Amino acid sequence: MAGQPADLANLKQNQRVIVVLSGRMENNLLRQIGVIDLLPAGLEIEMPLKGDDAKAYSFLSTLTDLSMTDVRDDRFVAALTLGWPADDRWSRKVEHPEFHIAYIARAVTAGRFVMPAATAEDMYAPGVAARTRMGTVTISPAR
Repeated sequence: MAGQPADLANLKQNQRVIVVLSGRMENNLLRQIGVIDLLPAGLEIEMPLKGDDAKAYSFLSTLTDLSMTDVRDDRFVAALTLGWPADDRWSRKVEHPEFHIAYIARAVTAGRFVMPAATAEDMYAPGVAARTRMGTVTISPAR
């Protein structure tokens, strides 16, 4: 939680991490983006971070305003608007709109777990999509 990348092969039970999800569009078209981050077993979400919450963590980029968040046992879900309407996008100087989302998670169960890919897609044009790579998370018992 100090801004260094977490060593996902060596998490300890009760250790907290900040999960950051970021994305960038190749154009400035208006998109309604849905983001789904499936959690590895062994982790629980403590809280999503919003706008002003980032001030407490100097290493975080400005967080994107979300139109919806849903924290569940097994996933983090968010919705956001990115880009500008076609009749207005040329007046905005953002060529490649970006989003930055974050939440705090805690390692609760010891073991080695699959880390599923997070996905981001246009809710109305599902062909416009991206995902992260998958991985593993290893959580050691607390001592």
